[in-house]
Amino acid sequence: MAGLVLSQTPSLASMQAWVDRTIPWPLRIPVAGQAIAWLFRKKLVKSWYPMALPNGRKHLFRDTALDAMHCGACFCLAGIVQGLTRETMPSANAMAVPCTMIWGGSDPSHAPTDPTSLHQCAPHAEIEIFEECGHFPDVEAPERFAALLMRHAMRNAMG
Repeated sequence: MAGLVLSQTPSLASMQAWVDRTIPWPLRIPVAGQAIAWLFRKKLVKSWYPMALPNGRKHLFRDTALDAMHCGACFCLAGIVQGLTRETMPSANAMAVPCTMIWGGSDPSHAPTDPTSLHQCAPHAEIEIFEECGHFPDVEAPERFAALLMRHAMRNAMG
């Protein structure tokens, strides 16, 4: 792997703390969480985006997500958080590739999370804060993200 670009990815311990304070307990239970997420998928979509996006953007993805659900899409939050709660922290030495993380500085769900906690597993990681974005800075500011991605790729290609 030549390089890594992350979005809204603090340290594993910080992500696990985020799960504990943000995600309802039933969604963390394997199989039951998936069933609950499917049964209440529309309610989850309607509550998740306002929790993850800044004021003025709280419904930015809601209608698209609801349309996708109508066509058979799933809301994978249960599986994601179940996986996070079972992970263990890798050695910081294992992460030697160039790493850049973008962070949405206006994500209400991560307000108490320190983005620099990523340095626990990637001490050399560069962190770029997209202050106006919420939980999805790569999707909320695609032009800025694409420019960052190109800079990252070019810098790493040059050695």
